[in-house]
Amino acid sequence: MHELAGLSCVDHNGPESIESASDVVYWSNIPSDAEYKSPFYDPSEEKYLTFEPDHGGWNNIRMSMETVLVMAVAMGRTLVLPPDAGMYLLRNKDKDQKSQFSFKDFFHLDMIHSEHKGFHVITMDEFLLRQAMTGECV
Repeated sequence: MHELAGLSCVDHNGPESIESASDVVYWSNIPSDAEYKSPFYDPSEEKYLTFEPDHGGWNNIRMSMETVLVMAVAMGRTLVLPPDAGMYLLRNKDKDQKSQFSFKDFFHLDMIHSEHKGFHVITMDEFLLRQAMTGECV
C-alpha cells in the first residue's frame, strides 16, 4: 500500500501489491517532486493563498482543491483551508451524522506536507490568529 494515497485493493479482492495495482493508479510517484520548492518561496516572509471551495458536486470540489494545492506549491505560499462547511450532496438529514466537513476529512494534507517540502497548509483559524489578530492583514 502507498502510505500517502492509502491505496489498497486487498479488501476488495484486488491485487496485493502496488506493482500489481499499477493498471488502476492514475498517478506516478516522482521522488524529485517531493523535493520541489518554488523559486517564489521566501522563508523570511510567509505568504498565503486563501480560497473558497466550489459550491457544486464533490468532483468539482475535489478538482478545485487539487488546483489550489498545486497553485500554493507553485507560488511558494501557505495554503489556508476554508472553515468546515456543509458540502452539496454530502448533507444528511440525520442529526446524528456529521454535516460540516473540512478538506482534511478527504485529503491526507498532513502527510502530503510531510512528504513534500514545498507544501505548507494551515487552517483558517490559524491564519486569523497569525494575520488578522496581529494586524498583519493588508
